[in-house]
Amino acid sequence: MNHWRNIASRILANCRQKLSKKHFQLINIILIFGGINYRNISNRWTRVLCPLSKGLAIVHSILVIMCFIENFQLRDNHYALYFTVIQIFFVSGFIREYFMRKYSNYLDRVKKFLNSEQITSNDEHHDSNIRRKFHRKTIVTSLILLANLVICELSAPILMLQENKYYRIPQLLLSVGPTWSTLIQWIYIMTIFPLWTSKAFGPTILITAIMSGLETEYTIMVHGFGSFVERVRSDLDGRAIFNVKDNKIFWNLLKEQINFHFDQHILLTENIMKIQLIIRYLYCAIHYSAMILVAVGIYLVLLDDTLTGGLISAMAAIFFTLECIWWCSVADAFPDINTTLEEYIADLALAIPYHRRHHSDYVQLRTTLMVFKMNARNSALFSCARIFQLSKASYLQILQKSYALFTFLLNIGLSNPK
Repeated sequence: MNHWRNIASRILANCRQKLSKKHFQLINIILIFGGINYRNISNRWTRVLCPLSKGLAIVHSILVIMCFIENFQLRDNHYALYFTVIQIFFVSGFIREYFMRKYSNYLDRVKKFLNSEQITSNDEHHDSNIRRKFHRKTIVTSLILLANLVICELSAPILMLQENKYYRIPQLLLSVGPTWSTLIQWIYIMTIFPLWTSKAFGPTILITAIMSGLETEYTIMVHGFGSFVERVRSDLDGRAIFNVKDNKIFWNLLKEQINFHFDQHILLTENIMKIQLIIRYLYCAIHYSAMILVAVGIYLVLLDDTLTGGLISAMAAIFFTLECIWWCSVADAFPDINTTLEEYIADLALAIPYHRRHHSDYVQLRTTLMVFKMNARNSALFSCARIFQLSKASYLQILQKSYALFTFLLNIGLSNPK
C-alpha cells in the first residue's frame, strides 16, 4: 500500500513541477485562440490558427455592422443599440490585441524575469511556497477561462435551434440560399463566442498574471529585507558592536546587505515599470469600454422581452464588471507591500547606531536608506492613463459612470423594444 502511495506522490510532484514551469503556456493557448500571437510563435498549428482567427474576427465585425445597418434602416433602435454594443466590444478586443503586439518585447522580458526567479529572501521554504501559490493561481485562472470557452462551444448548437435576432446573420446573406445561409450561420455562432472571449479576456489574464508574479517576487524581496532588519536589531540588542574590531565587520556587512536588497528592489522596479506602461493605456481602454458595455447591458436587460437576449446582456454586464474588479484587486496589493517595505526601512534607519570612527559610513547608509524609501513609496503603483490609481476603491467609478450613462439612456428613451 505504501509502495503505491509513494508512486502516486511522485507522480503528483512531477506534475506540479512541470505545471509550475509552464504556467504561462495555458495563457498563450488562450491568446492564440483569439488570434493574438504576440510572441511570434512559429509552429504548424499557430501558423494556421492565428490567420484563421484574424480572418474570422474581421468577418464577425462585418456581419455585425451589416446587422446594425439593417436594424437602423428599419428604425428598430433596440437591436441597433445591441449591435452597436457588440461592435464596441469588438473594437475593445482589437485595441487589446494592438497593445499586446506593441509591447510584446516588454511582456517577454518580464516573463523571463519571473521565470528566472532572481529574487531571493534567503529562505527557500518561504520562496518556494509563495511561488507555488502564484503558479497555482495562474493555472486555475487559465483553466476557468478555458472551461468557459468549452461551455460556449457546447451551448452554441442550442442557439442554432432558436431563431433570434441577437445572433442571426444579416438578411442580405439569407438570399444566397438555405444551404449556404445555414452554413454561414453555423460558422458564425460556433466561432464568435470562443474567439472573442479569448481576444477580450486573454490579455487580461496574461497581464494580471504577470502583475501577480511581480507581487510574489516583491513579497519575497520584502520578506528577505524584513528578516535582515530583524537580525540587525537583534545584533544591536546584544551590544557586541561597540568593540572596534567587531564594529568594522558590522559596518561592512551592513553596507553589503543593504546594497544587495537595494539592487533587488531596483531590478523589480525596472520590470514593474515595463508593466506600468502597458497597463496605463490598456486598462484605460478596458475601463471606458466596460463603462459603456455595463450601462447599455443593464439597459437592454430592462427593455428586452426575451429570456435569451436578457441573459446575454446580463452576463455581459456581469463579466465586464468582474473584469475591472479583478484588475483593481490585483493592483491593490502593491501599496500594502510598499508600506511594509517603508516601515522596515524606517526601522533600520532608526536602529543604525552612530559611531565617530564610522561617521562617513553612517551618513552613506542613512542616505542610501532615504533614497531606498523614496523609491519604495511610489515604485509599484498602477494608473489608468494617469487619471486615477488602480485600487479596490477605483472600480466603484465603473459603477458610478455606468449608472450615470444608464440613467441618461432611460431619460432619452433611446430604444423601442417593439
